[in-house]
Amino acid sequence: MNPTPPDPFDGLLPPHNPSVVGSIPTGSTARQFSYSFLVVVSRSKNHNVVAVRTRNTRRWHIYSANAEKSPIYNRPMSVFEVVTTVDRPDLHDQFEEAFRPVWPEFIFHDSVSNQYVGQVQERFPLYDVTVVEGDRVVAGGWGVILSWNQTICDLPDGYDGALVRSFSLNDETAGNTLSVMATAVRPDCQGKGLSALVLRELRQRAFAGGLTSVIAPVRPTLKSKYPLTPMEKFASWRRTDGEHVDPWIRIHERLGAVVLGVAARSMVISGSVHDWEKWTGMLFPESGSYVVPDALDLVVIDRVADVGTYIEPNLWMHHS
Repeated sequence: MNPTPPDPFDGLLPPHNPSVVGSIPTGSTARQFSYSFLVVVSRSKNHNVVAVRTRNTRRWHIYSANAEKSPIYNRPMSVFEVVTTVDRPDLHDQFEEAFRPVWPEFIFHDSVSNQYVGQVQERFPLYDVTVVEGDRVVAGGWGVILSWNQTICDLPDGYDGALVRSFSLNDETAGNTLSVMATAVRPDCQGKGLSALVLRELRQRAFAGGLTSVIAPVRPTLKSKYPLTPMEKFASWRRTDGEHVDPWIRIHERLGAVVLGVAARSMVISGSVHDWEKWTGMLFPESGSYVVPDALDLVVIDRVADVGTYIEPNLWMHHS
């Protein structure tokens, strides 16, 4: 019986650091396992989920381990490959089918986003990534390049502002920053650390491409449960262990990101009263402010003007 090979990740998982990212040592063990990057994508008291990238390929291997024992990652969960839309244009329809249900319907009716988003794949193909398991789309994310002088006052207004600034660049104005605009994970594949894998991949591509900063207008997952709470206050909420209450913010922070501030007008979505009733499945019998499922703030309905307006706040986060 052959002995179990030494764990190439041993010593890279200090118990009090939930966001270890590092290169595997270059000894014989590392060559045996052929891994070049390691990222802890999920950590709990008794269980870790770790993603490792195979050297010189686009494949990521997801492993699980019992954190109470010496972490020998010998139980592979899945093998994923990161591709771009240029690599696999045949996946476009599957991408739409897999991820549209992840977002509320009204989010697709932002006029600024609709003006530019169709051009993203052509203009920034390197930063439009899809994660596949075999031929099945399981996750994805995309970003745009823009100019930012690394001061808070120079941040775009948010999601919409990032798109406008990005597409305002010309040949004489080179961008220095990647803004990660969105990531999504297929509903039946959530809980495998894929959102962290997508963030890691986009960040890696940005720095490898010579960009100096990575930022993101983050849409906190749990904020929709607290639409009456100002985003500034929500951003300060912490669990007893010191980590953020919101899982999406936690993932960014575990990868080293910090909150820069609130993007108060990240998206502005307007439509007729009938539009909003169709998008939400609700009735709006009188003018006023309404709590709408999956909205991070209130939707303001004006029946006299026949218009509903939603101004979504996000959080700007910076990956160093």
